Amino acid sequence: MIDIRSQLRQRVPFSWRVNLRRAPAVVRSFWRSPRCKKASTGSFGHCQWRHQSPLCRQSTSYDTAIQLAKEHNIRLVAERLDAMVIEPGQTFSWHREVGPPLRWRGFQDGPEMHDGRTTTGRGGGICQVANMFFWLGLHAGLKVVERHRHGFDLFPDEERTVPFGCGATVFFPTLDLKMANTDQLPVLFRLWIEAGGLHGEVRFPSQPSERWSIVEEGHRFFSQEGTLFRENEIFRVVDDGSTAQRELLAKNRAVVCYTVDGQKKTQ
Repeated sequence: MIDIRSQLRQRVPFSWRVNLRRAPAVVRSFWRSPRCKKASTGSFGHCQWRHQSPLCRQSTSYDTAIQLAKEHNIRLVAERLDAMVIEPGQTFSWHREVGPPLRWRGFQDGPEMHDGRTTTGRGGGICQVANMFFWLGLHAGLKVVERHRHGFDLFPDEERTVPFGCGATVFFPTLDLKMANTDQLPVLFRLWIEAGGLHGEVRFPSQPSERWSIVEEGHRFFSQEGTLFRENEIFRVVDDGSTAQRELLAKNRAVVCYTVDGQKKTQ
């Protein structure tokens, strides 16, 4: 029997299939306004954590036009989320706050990953902001409600400033990033572009009673049936000054897309 679905996937461009799947969610988004409000940073005097990541990496360099589109999309989303506050008891949803990546909303065709290959798509590159937001949220004690990550490890650790597997993949409308504030203090996020990098801070009105740190365990590379993999476990340590508790956040496994100690990358 002929596999009609496979034939359609081969003949219908990926962008067309994505737009068809997105259409109902896009229509619904017109009636859904953002839930999180914005506030002045002046009332959030305690900076709990800050981080930065380069907009351009040597190992993942793109054509100039694609790179510029990526930076444009990142700036667009960073401006949308900058100074956003997650109140106690509130759950942040990336799709609710950012909305669909449409042309008329200012998004351009930037780099995306599909099946381990780089292609272009509307809003491509904004996962870098999602990665930043997730990393900041972990250091603010936010509860992870929904989080996805790429099944591919794209670049080596020479350019990595956080443990492998601490990113968040978003793809409207199916792959969302949701984090809940279960504490008693509101949390404010700062996101901005400066000196060729994406910068971020997470702030509180006052210093919280707990501190959060992220640790990696069980890291290894291994080959299985000719494919090179990488895996680890990510824990969050919660320290209230008298006791420290560990919370398992993720068990990561990904296909490696670069050479490691002479082992060939997965084709």
